[in-house]
Amino acid sequence: MRRTLSSIPLLCLALVSLALAGPPASAQEAGSLLEARQGFVTKLREKKRDEEGMPRPPAELFRLETYKSGLGGMQALVSVAPPGAKPGQRFPAILWVTGGWPPGAIGSDAWERPDPDNDQSAQAYRRAGLVMMYPSFRGSCGNPGQQEGFYGEVDDLLAAADHLAKLPYVDPDQLYLGGHSTGGTLALLAAAATSTRFKAVISFGPVGRVEGYGADSLPFDPARERELALRNPIEHLARIKVPTYVIEGSERGNASSVRAIAKASQNPKLRCFVIEGANHFDVLSPLNRHIARELAGGSLELTQEELQAAFDADWKAARESEALGTLARLRRFGVPLDQPVDTIHVLYAWERRPIVAVKIHAAKRGFDASAEITRHVDGDGDEYFQIVLRKQITLGELPALFSATQAVARLAREDGAVYEGWTVSRE
Repeated sequence: MRRTLSSIPLLCLALVSLALAGPPASAQEAGSLLEARQGFVTKLREKKRDEEGMPRPPAELFRLETYKSGLGGMQALVSVAPPGAKPGQRFPAILWVTGGWPPGAIGSDAWERPDPDNDQSAQAYRRAGLVMMYPSFRGSCGNPGQQEGFYGEVDDLLAAADHLAKLPYVDPDQLYLGGHSTGGTLALLAAAATSTRFKAVISFGPVGRVEGYGADSLPFDPARERELALRNPIEHLARIKVPTYVIEGSERGNASSVRAIAKASQNPKLRCFVIEGANHFDVLSPLNRHIARELAGGSLELTQEELQAAFDADWKAARESEALGTLARLRRFGVPLDQPVDTIHVLYAWERRPIVAVKIHAAKRGFDASAEITRHVDGDGDEYFQIVLRKQITLGELPALFSATQAVARLAREDGAVYEGWTVSRE
């Protein structure tokens, strides 16, 4: 497939679609979002289709299947039964809706080795023994209809859940839904639309109000209040009847939307978590691994403390890995491990204030921060500010090395600077 997750911008590309009503009243649940939509017909100001289909996956991992929605057949990737499955054995399953525009468009990212800092594929669930389904929706991947921007796609997602629940190796009583970014927004709407399909819903990085994506990204006229009202998750939180967890990193993402959702909700079924130090993307890998282990065990009850601990442990492991990588390169140049050396840590920011804060806090944590803050200009003519921190360490004493590099990385995270890494003094 031409489009990959890494090439899909977070908040860009317009959604477009065909005006269609929701499912018939007989199919709607009392008090649900579907009931609220009864009799409404969405009107779209432009139409758009993506004709490129989903890729053919490795047969030992996935099947390319077609599920039936109100408009016809929609494509999806569905994982095969886990290795060692016995005849008649049923497994928990999860639908995962990837982000970007349109939501749900995934390619070979579903099975290729993921980037741990940006694993939008959520492969952890499949690796933990769950059956995974990646659905695509109307107007995308060659499917019938037009993209509707969080309206008809809700109907498609519920139809995909029905398809997944009927597979002979899926336990229909352990069906979960998860999504990220625009996929997380769609997952929240689906949670408000049904009380019967899912045992729990996990929404990473959604928005409460879809107008936040920008008018150019929406296929309908956002000036029409009813169009927005039926697409804005924040207006339907009370309709959610299954355990639903909303998760986002505190940095560079939709944390403000998640906090607004938490403030607006009085629904005990809905819980919101903002993970300190994480961003919109690096929150995914460690937390999906943690949640996957919970689901594989047959239950899910998340807390802020355990999610923060899972992220912090992964963050610490990542910093240790980076430090070891640098140490390995330095050893090739004969840097000794058994005697003290001066380590040098470079940080920068586009404003002076974060670097001033780093200088103050670093001195309190035992670093030599006597170097002056210097001003530089990059290749594009943009100004930035830099500081060099120093600390004497015996590199063979790994706990001391890890402690120092993690302390500087934490300073950068807390003060809003960028940590370029460390080396040793050549003096």
